[in-house]
Amino acid sequence: QDIARLFTVDRTVFATEKKDLWQNVYRCKWPAFYDSFMFQGVQEWHTQYRQTWEGHQWCTLEVFEREKRLGFVMAAMPAQVRYLSDLSVYHARYLSASKGVQEKIPVEEGHRLRFCPESARQKLQPDILQPSSNVYPYRVLEGICGLEEGQDVEVQWKMQEESPFGWWYAHLETLRKDPDGRRHACKLFDENSRWHRMHLRIGGSEEQQNEIGGFTGGLRPVSKEETDHWKIFVPQEPF
Repeated sequence: QDIARLFTVDRTVFATEKKDLWQNVYRCKWPAFYDSFMFQGVQEWHTQYRQTWEGHQWCTLEVFEREKRLGFVMAAMPAQVRYLSDLSVYHARYLSASKGVQEKIPVEEGHRLRFCPESARQKLQPDILQPSSNVYPYRVLEGICGLEEGQDVEVQWKMQEESPFGWWYAHLETLRKDPDGRRHACKLFDENSRWHRMHLRIGGSEEQQNEIGGFTGGLRPVSKEETDHWKIFVPQEPF
């Protein structure tokens, strides 16, 4: 039984100091929040549980299928997220040049939430409370470590220069080195997508204006587990 349900009966449950119990319960109930707070080094899990349950704790997470809109198919977009126990929803305020975009995500769709991908965290250094224009999710993922032709990847891409990057799922078709040492990559999205193929320059710290619109950052290879999760969101219709 979810220990949170006990809170409506006996508020003294909050007083327990059994760290392992609270940590395990928190991880099971809010896995994306848990990953974020683990990265930040949180220790007081009973306090963290209470703050999250009461809707006081905001987290910078990434949301798959933002607003269930066609323009965000196969993308994970950054947002400030909190949990609202009285409504059983996640309240997402999207980080975007377009101000005021929000969404209430049913608790049953918690699989749409994730923290910054593990392989990118040390380079991007996500901050859970104060995202700004020179850090995650605005920062370009530098380098080409682990990239190989034929891999499934995620690319940092945004349409407006003032917006943060989202991650877009794709397939790395070719990877070549320029005389100056920089890398060019050709990525394939779903063959039915209007953005079926994209060429981009990667490896540096500066965003690049893209030939098909918007701005790109870096690339990261995805694991089999991550690929399996992305497949949940593959659309039935062309996008």
